[in-house]
Amino acid sequence: MGEFRNPTSKNAARATARILALLAASPASAYVGGSPTGFAGAPGEGTCTACHNSYPLDSGPGSVELLEAPVSYSPGQSYTFWVSTEDPGMSVWGFQLTALDAFGARAGELIPGAPDSVQVLSTGSRDYIEQRTLGAARGVEDGPLSWRVIWTAPEAPGAGAVSFHFTALSGNNDYIAWGDYTYSGDWTVAEGGPVLDLSLEGVPASVDRGANLEFTGIIANQGESVAHFDEADLDASGPIPPTNVPLYDGPPRLAVDPGGSLSSPVSVPVPAGAPTGSYLVEVSIADQGVRLDAESFTIEVTDPGAARRARED
Repeated sequence: MGEFRNPTSKNAARATARILALLAASPASAYVGGSPTGFAGAPGEGTCTACHNSYPLDSGPGSVELLEAPVSYSPGQSYTFWVSTEDPGMSVWGFQLTALDAFGARAGELIPGAPDSVQVLSTGSRDYIEQRTLGAARGVEDGPLSWRVIWTAPEAPGAGAVSFHFTALSGNNDYIAWGDYTYSGDWTVAEGGPVLDLSLEGVPASVDRGANLEFTGIIANQGESVAHFDEADLDASGPIPPTNVPLYDGPPRLAVDPGGSLSSPVSVPVPAGAPTGSYLVEVSIADQGVRLDAESFTIEVTDPGAARRARED
């Protein structure tokens, strides 16, 4: 008599094996709010493929890059840039970045650009910045998705070149570490960039709607070499319109000599129908897409007829 084989038992065994494999991978689904440290792809580290290992590193159709990252830095200067990733068909996201000196230790300070979406974790001699649960943008398909990072360069001169190491994860939103892609990148920033400092003078506490917001912008070169900027912008959280701040009437890329400065009055019209209230205003300067410095203030938009109406009442 031949051996009896139950085909359903073989199928059940296969299904059980698949379930066990998924359960083994499932802890990584908890990392939607940020993975453990040490997966930024820096020397001596791994990447997200340690858990999300369906595909080799950098093998998918997506990408990760730094936007507006500096090419050089000055000691103590702060720089803002973005980690940006995209991947067709994916709908949950994550990243991790670290900044290291030539000895593999933390270089400068990493600061979340949006603390509700991004966080900083520390371990040993390294700091890491990565997404929180909100920053994972679950359900946002394809991308691109960007996280804002603020980096303050080492305070003391002589720190040398700083390397940013970063990874990004694009997931298929199935709550397990299967079918996801990991991408990686590196960016090196040289020490010794020029120092342009932006300051604002004569900023009023309030402005009537229908009037002009007026103050003076001053750009000073505090470095030892010629510095350049090609953009000055004003952005506001409320009805004050974004504009190119007329800090200069020069060519598109203007040079500022060491120890020199440029200043100009700024006048921005506030619409007559603007709602009253407090608004955050930020003025920034940049050179070839790299933000050099920024200043912000709060302005109260008032109703010029309010006092008159109060008297009449």
